[in-house]
Amino acid sequence: MRILFFLPLLALSGCEGFKVLSIRNFSNTDARIVTKPGITRIDRLHIANYPSGVNIIGDSATFVLPADSSFVITSVFTSFLSGAKIRARDIKIHYLRIETPHDTITAHSEAEILQLLHDDRFRYKKDLGRERRLMNSKNFGNIIIRN
Repeated sequence: MRILFFLPLLALSGCEGFKVLSIRNFSNTDARIVTKPGITRIDRLHIANYPSGVNIIGDSATFVLPADSSFVITSVFTSFLSGAKIRARDIKIHYLRIETPHDTITAHSEAEILQLLHDDRFRYKKDLGRERRLMNSKNFGNIIIRN
């Protein structure tokens, strides 16, 4: 009888959801990122300074994303895994511009930023190699910058 009580309790308590949307630069050159409103870039090596959200600063922010690095646009902790799909309302920026020497990508709304996840030019593909294996799912989205 105790097992029948604890199994549903464990199942319900283990249903936390975590949504992450990031930009990953797998090219050999630096990429310039512009966001509106501005968001702070977080140092993930210091876990105490890594919040579960995005800090908004100013009207816009411009920074350089070095080669073979990444930047988190959104990281949200939700109460249940069923609500873990990345939605437009979770994104705290409404403008994203990615400039590379070969291309410029501009998204003017949260919905356009989410569309970049499904665009073949920026989706994760298996041709990146074993050392760059990533997970793309409803919880984790990666906008990939290639050469």
